[in-house]
Amino acid sequence: MTTLPTSDLVILFMNARSAAQGLREWVAKQYDLSSTQLDPAMLTSLPQFDQVTSLRTYFGYDVSRAPKTLLLPISNYMDGLRKGRKLRSDEKISRVLILAHRRITRAFEEANRSGGAAK
Repeated sequence: MTTLPTSDLVILFMNARSAAQGLREWVAKQYDLSSTQLDPAMLTSLPQFDQVTSLRTYFGYDVSRAPKTLLLPISNYMDGLRKGRKLRSDEKISRVLILAHRRITRAFEEANRSGGAAK
């Protein structure tokens, strides 16, 4: 298992973030929900991403039939964050994973503010 550079993880996060927006729209349409029923602040939370990859749910809704183009970027980010290690079904999100996700989201936000690439 090898650790990806922060810049690579930021790129994976950007792709996952974009896919998450599309997945939120897919869920709203599939389950006939209004946009206010799916909190946009939770869009890229680690628990949401984890549930997409481990349970195939998003905001608690089944996304197993969602287009792979919406699921794969989220799975790729989570795989990169976990360094390729799969989570056991009974395993909780570790503090290390939470801190890594925070580091990546901060790097993404800093890159957006400065208009440049992440370090």
